[in-house]
Amino acid sequence: MFCVFFLLCAIGDRHFSPSWGLPCRAGLGLLFFRARVGLCMSTRSARLTRANSAKQTVRSSRGFGSRPDRTSRAEQVQVDRGITHCEEKRPDTSPAPHREICAICLESLDDCSFSYPCGQGHRLHYGCMVHFLGSVLALPLSDDTPGPLLKEQVRDLGNGWKAIGVLEVALEIMTHETRSRLGCPLCRCPWPEEDQVPLSEIIAQLRLCRTRKVAKLAMKLETAFQQVKLRFDERPEVSHYRMGSGFLRLEENLHSASSFLSHQLTGCHSVAQILSFLDARHVTNMSAACAASHRHCWAGTKLRAPNVKVGSVRSAFHRILPATAQILLVDPSLGSAMCRGLSGLDVVAFSKWLNGSSMRELTMTGADWERLDPGASYLASSLQIRNLRLLDLSHNGLTDLSAQNLANALARSGAALEVLTLELNFISQQGFESLLCLGAGSVHSWGFRHNQLGDESCRILAKSLDPEISKLGKRRLETWDLRTNSIGAEGCKFLAQLIGHMVVARLGCNPLGDYGGEQLANGLGPKLRILDLRQAQLGEAATLALGRKLREASQLEELLLSGNEIGPSGVQALAEGWAWISTLRFVDLSGNGHIGNEGVDLIADELPFWQQAPFRLSLASINCEEKSTRRLAQALRKNPRHHRQWRIELQNNPLPTHAVLEITRLLEPREPAIFSGRRP
Repeated sequence: MFCVFFLLCAIGDRHFSPSWGLPCRAGLGLLFFRARVGLCMSTRSARLTRANSAKQTVRSSRGFGSRPDRTSRAEQVQVDRGITHCEEKRPDTSPAPHREICAICLESLDDCSFSYPCGQGHRLHYGCMVHFLGSVLALPLSDDTPGPLLKEQVRDLGNGWKAIGVLEVALEIMTHETRSRLGCPLCRCPWPEEDQVPLSEIIAQLRLCRTRKVAKLAMKLETAFQQVKLRFDERPEVSHYRMGSGFLRLEENLHSASSFLSHQLTGCHSVAQILSFLDARHVTNMSAACAASHRHCWAGTKLRAPNVKVGSVRSAFHRILPATAQILLVDPSLGSAMCRGLSGLDVVAFSKWLNGSSMRELTMTGADWERLDPGASYLASSLQIRNLRLLDLSHNGLTDLSAQNLANALARSGAALEVLTLELNFISQQGFESLLCLGAGSVHSWGFRHNQLGDESCRILAKSLDPEISKLGKRRLETWDLRTNSIGAEGCKFLAQLIGHMVVARLGCNPLGDYGGEQLANGLGPKLRILDLRQAQLGEAATLALGRKLREASQLEELLLSGNEIGPSGVQALAEGWAWISTLRFVDLSGNGHIGNEGVDLIADELPFWQQAPFRLSLASINCEEKSTRRLAQALRKNPRHHRQWRIELQNNPLPTHAVLEITRLLEPREPAIFSGRRP
């Protein structure tokens, strides 16, 4: 074979000797070179073919079922050829994390993946698993008898609950030949026997995957609805459109707005419902549409407006009919400077006006009512309203006498009050004790921020609202705002009995200290949703105790600990604790300057164990530097969280801009890339 190849090359080269008719010396050398190169190329191509076939044959759970980071094409070719350049070596970099993919469609896996019962931990998409089982169960047997499923059934199978039920019946009646075909698509391990892995466990896993998928779709739908609501429903153009569409509907029934209103009585229920959706200024605009609208919207010189927002109480009793008012908001920032100068006559007139209303929500903030009505005697006498559900008298300088008068008046009226907010006042333990008797157990939101309650009020609260002996109902322990009330460690001993039964506990801006923080940590319970301990002088001892007991608050959503004295060991204990809480959405550790670089490194070590989604972590003003953020970025590369809607805040730290942008880039959501061996 070699001789024939040699002669053919010699003839094709046409380098003949004139006397012998054979190749000359130069031609012989060229021919030998061509033959040698041809043999080497054929040997190398065969070796590469065998190597590529071996690469395709050897498939492991990490090599085939995972997606490694791609190296450059030039480096790969040099490795295949065995070429190395010592002078061009690059510095070693840590390998990128493997991204697990489906064994059938080679797409990235999500939380709804199915673990194949082969014992190797290979996972597939839920849809791929249902399609794979249906396709195999529909194959005919070797004797041409149909399998457990028909092709028509598989064609209309889908991915819902009905498909799981059909597959369960088919797997129960399948033959040994069909079982042998149900090998793992990755490692070809056989389908397990009933005594190894029961069929009920496999079907339960399929149903769990379907439940997670439906839950994820429901969350997306809810998010979409919320975005639509925020984008469209709250705009004034939408309310105008609804009003216009309502008028068009009236015209379709041979009515215009004026003709409809002209045939209705003044106290008509339909007209009252229309007005209940409008603010006072919109009712004013509606009254100018026609004479019939003016007749329904005005009663003499006063406007029939259910929802009222005014800058002073004088505007309310001068312009609004009290019988129709349902919601009243008095905010001096809404009015001009001329409306802020009130007198005692205004207080008397407003009290009479309020006494003739059926108010459901009364909000009066920043009116300095204690100066106009000392002891709130006129206001208390006018609150004989059984329909009252919300009372907000914040920033009015109210004293204990005012609180006692309000409590007695509301108790006599029998109002089922639900929300009571008395922030930025001067209420101490005497007024607080009288207010605890309000609502006969119906009040579920209490706001006493920035008052003068102290530790003694906590003792009174624990005595009157003990969940084991209280007869006033457990709804009273839902939402409590006791910030900035000079509550110390002594008061925390009493609050520890109640905090486990609260839903929202805001105790920040109080000198709790380490001892108080430890007492509160021992009382945490599963009902707690929001725990606010900002600027509470908590140190390492308190945060270590809080981290140990944090898993007891299994439904916690917000953990607010900014402005304390938390150090590295404390933040590590907290990070270990909240890893057990899947419902957690926001952790605020900003303003804790003792955390530093060591604390961020410890947070990066605990990050792989966090599975919350979405999740927001505030690390602003904690005195961390660039080297700690590099450790955090490395943890995010090894444990990607871009699909979980995470957000890590690093403002007000001595960090370069590119370090903050790197963390942001690693958390940005992106589409999963499909791995292939081709050059991009």
